[in-house]
Amino acid sequence: MALPPELASTIVKLTQDRLQLFQHGTKEERGFVLPWSSKLLELALPNLSGIESIMKTVNEVLEKLPSKFQPDAAANLSAVFQLVIDDSQHFSLTIQDQQCWVERQRHPDPDITLIMEGQTFIDIISGDMSGTSAYMSGHLRAEGNVMLATKLGGLFKR
Repeated sequence: MALPPELASTIVKLTQDRLQLFQHGTKEERGFVLPWSSKLLELALPNLSGIESIMKTVNEVLEKLPSKFQPDAAANLSAVFQLVIDDSQHFSLTIQDQQCWVERQRHPDPDITLIMEGQTFIDIISGDMSGTSAYMSGHLRAEGNVMLATKLGGLFKR
């Protein structure tokens, strides 16, 4: 039985949450977690290759971002953008002193957090979808200083 990619992605996220519970939960919680998680993963496995492919592309794009950074466009800008991809992958994009760097981590105090699916991120970066249309259609959520999101596109060469 093959599941739609969105459902498979949700199952992977739930399984990651359950594994956290397994690591830190009580003995009773741990006894519940493993059979439940392994069955869900079994259902999701046929769709994981597509999800992995999207995350590989997301990682490749994020690795290249600093090389596409336009320092002159970041004059007087100091900000941390938290990117949450597929509800489980956290990246912080820091702009400071006309420099840019990306770290694969959850930042403790970002100025703005942008939450989206991997495919939405790829569509925005490639120009197939604007950040505004992604936000207006519900494909992108923003928390914090949302005005910073409007500046993000102008900081990088296409």
